[in-house]
Parts: sequence; C-alpha cells; structure tokens
Amino acid sequence: MDKNMKQRLFCCICTTMMALLTFAQDIIITSDAQKIEAKIMEVSKAEIKYKEWDNLEGPLFVMATSEISSVIYSNGKVVLYNQSSVTVKSDTTPVALPVTPVENAKPAPMALRGRIYRDNGHYLCDETYISSKEVERILQREDSIAYAQWQKGKSLVVGGSVFVIIGAGLATGGSVAMVTGTRDAGVGLACGALVSAGVGLGMVLCAPAKYNKAIDLYNSRFDKAAVQLRWSIAPNQLGLALAF
Repeated sequence: MDKNMKQRLFCCICTTMMALLTFAQDIIITSDAQKIEAKIMEVSKAEIKYKEWDNLEGPLFVMATSEISSVIYSNGKVVLYNQSSVTVKSDTTPVALPVTPVENAKPAPMALRGRIYRDNGHYLCDETYISSKEVERILQREDSIAYAQWQKGKSLVVGGSVFVIIGAGLATGGSVAMVTGTRDAGVGLACGALVSAGVGLGMVLCAPAKYNKAIDLYNSRFDKAAVQLRWSIAPNQLGLALAF
C-alpha cells in the first residue's frame, strides 16, 4: 500500500469516527424550543435523568416530562410528549419527523418548586441537580421579581460579551495601524480596545451577583415566618390571636 493510499485510508477512518461521535448523543427538545445535547441515563413517566453531553463526568440532571416537547435518541428513535409530530431545526433546512406519541406518556404531577441551592457552579432543587435553564424556568413560573433579576444577569452577560468583541476588533485594528506606520491611530485604537474590553469584562463579572440575588429572592419565600399576629374581635371582647 503506497503512502497516498495510507493517507486516504487514515482520512476515511477519521471522518467515520467523527461522524459516529457527532451522532452519538441524545437530543432533548424542551417545551420552549430549547435543544439540549445529552446522554440520557434514566426515563420514567414523570421525569428524564440525563448528563450534559459535553460534561459526561458532571452531575446528573433531572427534567420533568411536562417541560419536554420531544426526545431524539442517538439510535434515531423519536419520542414525543403530548404531541403527534415534532420538527427538528438544523443549521440548514428544517426536517419534519412524523412519529407516534409514546403510550401513556403523561406530564409530571408537579414541577420542581423547592428551595434552590448552589453547589460549586451547579444548582440543586428538591435534592435534584438542575441546569441553569431549569432554574430560569422555575423563577419565571414561581417568582416574577426574582425572574427579572435573573434576566438582568443574562443581559449583563450578553452586553459584556458584545463589548469584549468590540474591544478585540479595536485591538486588531490598532495592531494593523501600528504595522502600517500610523502610530497615532494605532495608539488610539489600542486605548479604545482596553476601555471596551474592561467595560465588557466588568459587566460579565457583575452577572453572577444578579443570578445569586434572583435565587435569594426566590428562596426568601421559604424563610418567611409562618406565625402571624391578628386582631380577634368578638362580642364584648377584643384581643390578639396567633395564626399558624
């Protein structure tokens, strides 16, 4: 076998392995059209347990079936929840996959509503690890004020990323200006790049505080005292009563 033939064979093997790796993951499509690439570990009528595809050594996440529109397994099997078909949007042309709904598929009797804990960058609710997207859904469903804080955090991340990208562009322009001999323009662009990048990084670094405040606002509902002091009015009697 000559050298060119060996190179072609090696390229074919690499291409085949990449294709297998690409289609090995399961796809979870949520009810709000979000796509999650995952490795599904356990399925029941009420929930699906999975690990994120890009972090298979990470925590086990749980999502209620009421939050799921459909699941596309790595072997090509498609399971829908309370629908008769699903449309999967690719980067090019949408592909419609007609399927039969799974028998006896029912939404979970109750969505997650417990206190949300933070665990080294992960979130825990009702003794179950959940994704940040699930945290956002809980806040949106249960507490509009906390959800507004969470959205502010997301806005800071998006805005900060834009400033960082602008800074990178200015830095590139400044480098080109230096090379072409326009030193003054290059210095100005470099200064602008530093300012833009600094603002962007500051915004991104402020976002976690908004996320934490949102969770604290949501958790505060569980910290409220259960005892209330009320007036008690009866014929010929006026007093105070404790309500539990």
